[in-house]
Amino acid sequence: MYSKEQKDIALRIYHQTESVTETIRILGYPTRRNLYTWIAEENTPPKTRKEYPVINNPPDHPCNPPLVEGSVSSTDISSDEINQLKAQIQANEKWLTDITEFAIPAGKVYLSPIVDCFDGLLVDWNISTSPYALLVNSMLDDVAKLLSVGEKSIIHSDRGVHYRWPGWIDRMEKNGFIRSMSKKGCSPDNSACECVFGRIKNELFYNADWSGVNISEFIGILNDYLYWYNEKRIKKSLGYLSPIEYRHRLGLVT
Repeated sequence: MYSKEQKDIALRIYHQTESVTETIRILGYPTRRNLYTWIAEENTPPKTRKEYPVINNPPDHPCNPPLVEGSVSSTDISSDEINQLKAQIQANEKWLTDITEFAIPAGKVYLSPIVDCFDGLLVDWNISTSPYALLVNSMLDDVAKLLSVGEKSIIHSDRGVHYRWPGWIDRMEKNGFIRSMSKKGCSPDNSACECVFGRIKNELFYNADWSGVNISEFIGILNDYLYWYNEKRIKKSLGYLSPIEYRHRLGLVT
């Protein structure tokens, strides 16, 4: 698909910028997958991860706990510190949801996730080739099974028809969820969920050539990315941990 000359130019720009994203932005090609393959074939040693300083003073925002020197294991944090962090905001307390579309040459794919405001974890998600009610209703059925007895979450959405249909409303009431919806004509009310979609598309979808990928393959790629997003993608607001690592540190998951 790309000539040897294009490959050499891309690698030269990459070595100058030391950034895959910047290389693709400058040249307009290749796909991330191709560029990573070329870098691996060149046997380029991986870049050393930047060492970030330890933050001694806790930020004001409840989602920004202080970094702890040494291992990120919860055994290195005192029980008082863990209880203090847990008290600031509870996991599964405030959730966001929405639907986004991925249009590729083979067709359209729709993603409906539940995002936890506590740490940005994707609690659950559904992927489908049609934005029918089943896409969101079955997702709600699944997340209801994840909660402990007595746990009731606020679920915020926009005013889309999916969240005003009887099937959604009945499930919300049956499981004791608290409905929260954006004001009319005020899309920024659900901007936190839209930001998640933006990050997913910037990192996975945009600047990629999907012409040779069928629907089933794309769904598999998207699903793998979402698992990676939860388990490996680090966030500054979580002390440079992934959402799963952060919950491990607080002892919320085993």
